[in-house]
Amino acid sequence: ATATPLTWERFQEGVALLAVQQGLTVRLYAFQPRGLTWTVLLERPLQALAVHAASGTLAVTLHHGTWRLARMDLAGGPIQPFSPNAAFEGQPSWSPDGRWLVYTAYDGENADLWIRSADDENQAPIRLTRHPAVDAEPNWSAQGRIIAFRSLRTGLSQIYLINLDRPNEVLQVSQGERGEARRPAWSPDGRYLVWSQTEQGLARLWVWDALDPQAPPRAFGEGAWPAWSPDGRWLWAVVSRPEGDYLTAYGMPEGTPVLPLLPVPGRVLGVTIAAGLPPRPAAGPPPPTPTPVWTPGPADAELVEVPDVPVEYPYLVRPAAEAFQTLRQAVQERLGWDALGQVQSLYMPPTQGQVLPEGVNWLATGRAFALPSQWLEEDRMAVVQEPYFQAVYWRVYLKPTAQDGSQGQPLLEPVWDFALGEPTAPPPGFWLDFTALAQAYGWYRLPALPYWQTYFPGSRFNLFVFGPP
Repeated sequence: ATATPLTWERFQEGVALLAVQQGLTVRLYAFQPRGLTWTVLLERPLQALAVHAASGTLAVTLHHGTWRLARMDLAGGPIQPFSPNAAFEGQPSWSPDGRWLVYTAYDGENADLWIRSADDENQAPIRLTRHPAVDAEPNWSAQGRIIAFRSLRTGLSQIYLINLDRPNEVLQVSQGERGEARRPAWSPDGRYLVWSQTEQGLARLWVWDALDPQAPPRAFGEGAWPAWSPDGRWLWAVVSRPEGDYLTAYGMPEGTPVLPLLPVPGRVLGVTIAAGLPPRPAAGPPPPTPTPVWTPGPADAELVEVPDVPVEYPYLVRPAAEAFQTLRQAVQERLGWDALGQVQSLYMPPTQGQVLPEGVNWLATGRAFALPSQWLEEDRMAVVQEPYFQAVYWRVYLKPTAQDGSQGQPLLEPVWDFALGEPTAPPPGFWLDFTALAQAYGWYRLPALPYWQTYFPGSRFNLFVFGPP
């Protein structure tokens, strides 16, 4: 696969490059508000982007048998994977001179930061951190000697700084009482550090001034995935909401909105900002409509039997039954085991005893299924909490049979422990994002009920509904 050739035209706001998942497909998009609508540059299973401003070289996390680093020239040319050094290598960030990459490497047990030469494949990678907690999402300052990163050293994701001259010393710059912090991003001059921090269900951007390090970080707009324009005057960001992702931007350092919320054509997996722009099309093409992986048939309410599912009532309405079977096959291919052949529940007749009130019991509609909650104790399932204001959503991960990096990805964020009622360290191994795969086939998650903390079934973390609920 090669990139679409670009003829560079400079824009002070930069050009947003986003890895976007649409159904089962991942596309690399370019967007510029004054010159380019959503334009596909590449279609490949990739994520976690970083562009070197001077050279226009893009570093990506690419699935090439396993997740590994690769590079490509945005002016055209092939993708060039780096030699792998671990089961998972990703989340790259360029050194200011473009000669080095700092990245996250996962060896099957833990994630740490590593540095490797971008020019000399024969030079062995250098391990930067050795903490037993997850260290991830590094971002290299323009000053050259400071790297910001996210770590679970306190149990919650927080932002730290590491000095390459004193790598055994780290400084926490985010405030733990503000909640989980992620994705640090240095301004082009190395003065400001911005990250996203979720407090009371809202992900906001926080800015820290390296010239006034004792001053507390300052919060401004909603967003995640912060990425600076080449001149440092814009901060691009992604706003994630239950219905989808949006692209926006703020004027810096004040943090004033300069771009409205623009719908992204899919789920964002990575963001970076390039300085150049490809030729403007005569008429901006709309973003391609992803081909659905499953096309619904007639709105048929007839209950039909779902074969080979050993539950008391193996029935779904006909369109849901067809979608269930196509999802089942896709999950089995990616997991190595038949997860949907072992569901906890399909149809639940209204005449039967219900664990949830009638108005919220989707199993009685014949268009929902529930995964077995005991998989949490069996090391087959992990759940990440994703709050949004007063609502609580969940992202469900299932454990593939293959644990060599060929299936799934490492979990690098805290998972929810229902027994303790709090987040805890992620389990080792590789995991499949079941929630994302299910949505590609028309199955959607539900928010927890308001009383979920005192009534476990009310969490609804394992319940999926056919069609947008």
